[in-house]
Amino acid sequence: MAIQVSVSKKEKSELEITGEIPSEIFESHRQAAVKYLAERVNIPGFRKGKAPENILAQHTGDMTILEEMAERALGKAYPDIIAENKLDVVGDPAVQITKIAKGSPLGFKITVAVSPEVILPDYKKIAERAAKEPIQEVSVTDDEVEKTIEEIRKLRARTVTENQEPRTKNAEGSGEGKELPPLTDENVKELGEFENLADLRKKIKENIRTEKKTKEMQKRRAALTEKLVKESSVDVPHILIERELDRLMAQFASDISRMGLQFDKYLEHLKKTVEEIRTEWRPQAEKNVKIGLILTKIAEMEKVSADPAAVETEVKHIMEHYPGAREERARAYASTILRHEGVFKFLEGENK
Repeated sequence: MAIQVSVSKKEKSELEITGEIPSEIFESHRQAAVKYLAERVNIPGFRKGKAPENILAQHTGDMTILEEMAERALGKAYPDIIAENKLDVVGDPAVQITKIAKGSPLGFKITVAVSPEVILPDYKKIAERAAKEPIQEVSVTDDEVEKTIEEIRKLRARTVTENQEPRTKNAEGSGEGKELPPLTDENVKELGEFENLADLRKKIKENIRTEKKTKEMQKRRAALTEKLVKESSVDVPHILIERELDRLMAQFASDISRMGLQFDKYLEHLKKTVEEIRTEWRPQAEKNVKIGLILTKIAEMEKVSADPAAVETEVKHIMEHYPGAREERARAYASTILRHEGVFKFLEGENK
């Protein structure tokens, strides 16, 4: 049973796809949607995943089930629509449900970005010039190592305080202001796989050096991408900018949450709204999208691809740390990131 759609062009390399998914296809996703929701909703008197549909609907509302069905139906139909219409899309689509009801066709409108024209400069020459730029020599001083040691000692002092060992507690109960517990050849083994204090210092020094080298590499790559963006011509679709802003805002909210703060309260402290922040970040979001499109174009021209095994490893890592993530999105993200990393290595001469 075919899904009939119409495709119309918009500005900035964007297309609008409208159509309906027949009710039979839409309803075929009900069982999976009910099972998925039942496993994630706590309903008194039922074990997770065991509540019947009518009880689940009373608890969540019929619309919640229909929306999950719609996401599944469109998730399955979208790749086929793209393939059948031979559309070269980039990024995630913006989906709007125009009609949704039990036993009826699912109406939808999808806005997608297609690959815009990307006119590249001589990126190999730009990379060669960038490679000739001197890199700051990386060194690690004994003072830097000792500062790290001092932070470890402070952390141990706080841990002891939390365990209510009175020998390190002061009036405030923080352990600060008292003599810090020393690190010895024996107790450093409690911190990890260290043979002794000398081994800890050696590995701290190696870690600091690696971190500094990484920062220098990031500086060089930032300079390279600046030149590529400046000398390339890209007509960036609006939808890709909005998607990048969504990503930046989600990351921002996650960072605030990890700090133990409420996102809304933090915005009140900043005296800013979400829309004001999105407006401020829009130029950076557009730049990020341009960089992604440029790297993707170079990958196509130089036949750079992501290693499938590396992609699977990264997907597993993402799913472990973000259990609610959709696996197909995690795989698309991992493939893109690893492919772009391959482009950087190509430009830096590692894959030549």
